[in-house]
Amino acid sequence: MTDIIFVHGMFQNPKSWEKWTGFFSAKGFNCVTPAWPLHFGEPSDLRADPPAGLGDLHLADVITSIEAEVHRFDRPVMIGHSVGGLITQLLNARGLLSAGVAINSVAPNGMIDLDWGFLKNSAIIANPLTGCGKRVGRAGHWPRFRRFLAQGVSHSGR
Repeated sequence: MTDIIFVHGMFQNPKSWEKWTGFFSAKGFNCVTPAWPLHFGEPSDLRADPPAGLGDLHLADVITSIEAEVHRFDRPVMIGHSVGGLITQLLNARGLLSAGVAINSVAPNGMIDLDWGFLKNSAIIANPLTGCGKRVGRAGHWPRFRRFLAQGVSHSGR
C-alpha cells in the first residue's frame, strides 16, 4: 500500500484535505494529514481562539514537524498546497520522498514570481489598509478569502 502525506498550507489545517483523502483512501492508498504545530483541531475553534504562539511559528518548526512524520514511512508520496507545496519540494530534494506534488506552491526565497495572481493574493493577506490585528476572515473579507485562498471551505464553514 502506498502512503500519501498531505501537507496543508498557511491559514489551513488537515481538514482541508478531507475530500482528497476520501478519494485516495477509496483507491487503496494510506492517507496521512499531519497538522502543523499549533494547527490541531476544528477550524472554527482555531479561528475563534487562535493558539498562543501561533504568530511566532517559524517555517523551520513546521518543516521539522512534517519531516518527523515522513520518517514514520518508507519514502512516501507527499502532496502539498501553498507552503505545504514548498515543504514537499524541500523534503523531495532531501531524498525523503518517492514522489512529491506541489499544488500552487509558494516560491522559495529569491524565486518570487510577480504575476497578477501572486500580487492579488498577497495584497489580500498583507494589505495594511484593512487594519492591523483584524482577522482576514471577518465579514468584509470572507468572499475574497474564500475565492482566492480557501476554495474548499463551504459557505456554512465559516
